[in-house]
Amino acid sequence: MSRRVSVKSHEAIKKAIKTDAAEHARRLGLQTRTIYRWMEPTDDYTDSGAYNPLDRVESIIAESIERSHATEDAHAPIIYLATRFGGTYLPPLSRNDSLKSLALHACNSIERFGRLMSTLGDAMEDGKIVPAERREISLAGIDAIQSIAAVILAAEEACK
Repeated sequence: MSRRVSVKSHEAIKKAIKTDAAEHARRLGLQTRTIYRWMEPTDDYTDSGAYNPLDRVESIIAESIERSHATEDAHAPIIYLATRFGGTYLPPLSRNDSLKSLALHACNSIERFGRLMSTLGDAMEDGKIVPAERREISLAGIDAIQSIAAVILAAEEACK
């Protein structure tokens, strides 16, 4: 069974920048040293890392959640970045339901998405669908993905 690996912000920055710190610094109008410091840990006072852009976004989201803003509002920066770069945002999953009810919802969601795909098969052959069909596909598909993710998460929790 796979486990989610928690990546720290400096590790994510390092993955994205790789060996191009000087180029990133030039494009951002910063010193290369700043970029290198973003790629180092900041867990305690002995670390030489600096508060990086991901840390700042995390602080914005955490503060918004602490102030009881709606999840979609608090996660607006994540939603923006996901859609800006062609991704899809999946909101946090509810952990209140039983594994059985989550699995049943997932099966229903997948079945509904499958029926939708069958119905739209002809329209999709020529690559042309109307906006309402695209929206319906998107909503049903994201619901199926969220349902599957919730089942996986609940199954992992049940095995602890």
